[in-house]
Amino acid sequence: MTISSSASQTVLACTGGTTFTFSFVGVSASYIKCTYTSTAGVATLLSSSAYTVSLNAASSGQIWGVGGTVTWSAGSSHSNGTLTIQRILPLTQGTSISNQGDFYPQSVEQAIDTVCLELQQVAARAGSYRGTWLTGTAYRFSDIVVDGSTGNYYTCAIANTSGTWATDLAAGDWVLMFNMVALNASVASAVASA
Repeated sequence: MTISSSASQTVLACTGGTTFTFSFVGVSASYIKCTYTSTAGVATLLSSSAYTVSLNAASSGQIWGVGGTVTWSAGSSHSNGTLTIQRILPLTQGTSISNQGDFYPQSVEQAIDTVCLELQQVAARAGSYRGTWLTGTAYRFSDIVVDGSTGNYYTCAIANTSGTWATDLAAGDWVLMFNMVALNASVASAVASA
């Protein structure tokens, strides 16, 4: 089957409901992991006993079903914060095709699909350059932003929805990567002394 979406996770608001849907290939319920993030930005990987996963069935002629639901177990509901639902595959290659003998094309396609899904998973963990930091923006771990007033570059240490820069910085959501103020001062000093 083709993999037409690059998504391997989704982040949903917790509003007291008990059922959450996702629309990426799940592969197996055992590969679906959930992380609850409080409004204070504290992320907790949930035990599999806190929720159940139901995957959508594969369409006729397809290897994987697309999407599914996560349902809180009794007493596990949250009325605030966010729930991150993600596919976490082991980064292994389990398909072996011998030099002699028959093999099924579906085995090859499944192996290729799995590599694609693993790459999506790794890409979801790697941050992106997001430009100048903005209020009210959902940032992922390792995203890179520029502080608009100093020009310094920061990386996201804790996934968050931005509030105010000073508060988010003080909370440890961001770590300085490149101090452009100090770099520019060093360059100016070197040019002046040359």
